[in-house]
Amino acid sequence: MQNKTMQVPLQIKEFDSETGVFEGYANTFDHKDHAGDITQKGAFTKSLARHKASGSMPALLWQHDMKSPIGVWEEMREDANGLYAKGRLTLGVQKADEALLLMKAGALKGLSIGYHVNDEEWSTEQKATLLNEVDLLETSLVTFPCNDQSNVERVKSLTKNSEIPTERDLERALKELGLSNKQSRAFISEGYKGIKSETQLNHKLDELLNVLS
Repeated sequence: MQNKTMQVPLQIKEFDSETGVFEGYANTFDHKDHAGDITQKGAFTKSLARHKASGSMPALLWQHDMKSPIGVWEEMREDANGLYAKGRLTLGVQKADEALLLMKAGALKGLSIGYHVNDEEWSTEQKATLLNEVDLLETSLVTFPCNDQSNVERVKSLTKNSEIPTERDLERALKELGLSNKQSRAFISEGYKGIKSETQLNHKLDELLNVLS
């Protein structure tokens, strides 16, 4: 199962520069991230319950680096707004000290969750993947990326830079243009011929090709 990440603005409610304790939201509901995902209320409930039952917490990492823990999460729960988290940096650890200085200067503005998807669905109306249940592995302090591109624009940007979009990038771009899950997957697995007999789909694919040209 592939690890995934999601980044949202760090909404600091409280920050103690002496103790390294901070709190805010690691994720917010009904927010469409740069990858086109929208977290649904209740998405973290089962994962948090599993952590509680085992006496564990998701890891607090520096920039998703599994080799760079920088503290501990002391509290994590869902509320009406999203995933509330209270953490404590382990001062004296180099990366934790760096994070403290950057947060004080306002240069470190992001939280990003690392997770596995257990249940998701595509919303044609919202042109996004709705995350219904995720397994929360870690939450990192990160430099917040200013990237709210649509999936089509993301694929276009990648091809312009001679990069190869991932299957998920391309599948989401196709869905954004109106193809169903089945049709998008057929195009990914069989190419244009997989759905070439349908005139309406041809038009959608031509639209995508025109965008990428």
